[in-house]
This record gives sequence, C-alpha cells and structure tokens, in this order.
Amino acid sequence: MKDFQVAILGAPSKLEERLVGELGEGRCTADLPPREFEGLYLLAGNWQELRSTLPDEVACLALVSNLQDPALTDALAEGRLHGLAEKDFASGQLQTACLRAWNQFTAQRAQAQHSTRYLAAIDALSSLGDQLAQFATPAQILKNAAQIACRLSQCDVCAILYVDRQNAPLFHIHSERLGSSSLLTIQSECIDAYMGLTGRAIDEGQLSPQVSGSPLASHEEGPESTHTLRIPLVVSGVVLGVMFVRAQQAQTLSGTQSI
Repeated sequence: MKDFQVAILGAPSKLEERLVGELGEGRCTADLPPREFEGLYLLAGNWQELRSTLPDEVACLALVSNLQDPALTDALAEGRLHGLAEKDFASGQLQTACLRAWNQFTAQRAQAQHSTRYLAAIDALSSLGDQLAQFATPAQILKNAAQIACRLSQCDVCAILYVDRQNAPLFHIHSERLGSSSLLTIQSECIDAYMGLTGRAIDEGQLSPQVSGSPLASHEEGPESTHTLRIPLVVSGVVLGVMFVRAQQAQTLSGTQSI
C-alpha cells in the first residue's frame, strides 16, 4: 500500500485486532487522531455517526455489512465517503479497498484545488478589467491578464489575441520559458482558432507580438509541454479574441473548456 496512515474508528476489540492484522500495526491507530490527521479514516462502527464527528475534507472508508445501502451510494456521490469494504472481507481485499479510497480522495482533492485556482483566475481577470478599463491601454490590460492567468492557473504559457475591428489586433504572450520558434507557432494557432470561430482572417504581418516573462530563448529548456487549450474570448455574444494556454500537466487544464 502507498504510504498513508489509517485511523480505525468504532471497531470492537476483536474486529480491531483483525483490521490491524490485515493492514499492519505500523500503519494503524485506534485512537481518534487530531484534526490535522491526513490519512484515511476507516469507519468500522456506525459509519454515519462516526462520519458526522469528522471534518468535511477528510478521507473516509466505511466498513459495512450491506454494500447496497442507498445511504452509502449518496455518501459516495457527495464525497463524504471515498470507499467501501465488507466486514466479512477476505485476505487482501481490505488493503485494496483502502488504497482505492485513498486514491479517490486525493483525486477529488486535486480537482477541488484546481477548481479553486481556476475560479481565482477568473475573478482576478474580471477585477483587473474593471480596475484598468478606465485608464489602461488595451496592450497593458492584455499583459496583466496573461501574467495573472499564467500564474494562478499554473500554466507554462498564456497567450491572448485581441481583435478590435477598428484598430490593429493585439497579441501578448507570457511565459517563464519560451523558444522563439514556439512564439510564432502559438501566434499562428491563435490566429487559426480565431478564424475558425469567426470566419475572419488576420494578416500575421499586422501583429507585433508583445512578450513578458523570461526572454525568448533560441530553444526551449526542460520537458516539452504538450497539453494545450484555446479558449474563445466572448463579450455579449461577440468573439473578440482567443486565449491560448499550455501546461506540462494535463490536470492543470482539466475542467476548462477548449475550442
């Protein structure tokens, strides 16, 4: 099993001995751990009562006699439980159930953290637009928006193409590591995405790319980033541009809508 502790709650002495024997004495504790405990709670008594005594954001596995109880299904769907195991478990089954529950909990926690970062980025960008619209130039707004989006969403690259039909289009890209060849590739991808959304072409010769972050390198260092999204920028039903984001980790971009 992976390296996490299991807190056994509500088990009679004989059952507790069996659980400890199955999971390993060094991994288990039968005492109610402090609130900062970050392992898996194994609810071996009345799981609903035991769960109600614990903080919301903790990993829990219920040891039950009837796996078909609708209340268990609801608790799993709501994230209050992360796994189930039968009290009459065979050798090895409990370890497998604990590992699955822990993996489910860590996956849910990672998704929640990503959602929090994403919402924070959206809020920050909205606030930025409100604050700068009165006195900042569009180029300054794009620069700040790209920097904030890149930082809060933990992307490697954020590029924004903004098209004002009465003025020349603007393009800003922010990155901590970017090769000169990638700049042109990303610029072309943004233009293609905009044309696909609107049917209107943009002459690349009209663009004067603005770059922030690290200076352009002749080639990119580190692992190649292959996970990308192109997000339309729409105001009142009108497509005003495209945001391009790129990340090394696919989960950084999970839950974000692409075009």
